[in-house]
Amino acid sequence: MKWLRFSVGLILLAGFIALLALGPTPGPVLQNNAEQEIQATALFYMDLEEMPALERRLEQLLDERDERGR
Repeated sequence: MKWLRFSVGLILLAGFIALLALGPTPGPVLQNNAEQEIQATALFYMDLEEMPALERRLEQLLDERDERGR
């Protein structure tokens, strides 16, 4: 009986995973990424051309805050 319940659970889990994988892609942004074949991983969103300038400005703001705190 335990094996039967385990097997049914495993089949349901596999079906749920297949449903998620094969189902429609939610949201217009995700649909666009799929149509354009864009692999939008976390690194895709972190790759900003302005990042060095943003980091410098953040360091300046933090330095100014520290100087005021002294």
